[in-house]
Amino acid sequence: MLHRSNTNTGDRTGGSTWGFEGNNLFILIGALLPAMYLGVTLWRNGYGWPLALVAGLILPILACAYIFGFKQGKPQAFDVDLLEEISQGQNWHHHLKRRPPPLYNEPPL
Repeated sequence: MLHRSNTNTGDRTGGSTWGFEGNNLFILIGALLPAMYLGVTLWRNGYGWPLALVAGLILPILACAYIFGFKQGKPQAFDVDLLEEISQGQNWHHHLKRRPPPLYNEPPL
């Protein structure tokens, strides 16, 4: 007989869209919209299509570098912890190593 059990694995995943985990796709879309606006604005104002294309590609390339370098396939708060470690020299791991002294010493047995 085949046993079935409900593991609720769907509750623990952030999902994926087109290969992007969780909300990483929104970061890329958020970079594409101003990049397209910048590229079209430069092109229409006579700066030429090569400059407009290069200026329009800067934001999506930076967004992809951020997503694939710090978000995709990493733990949930990896980018925030790395930023804390770079800026302050410590992250949440260091807080766990410090233990307060005991309130009283236990008598020896």
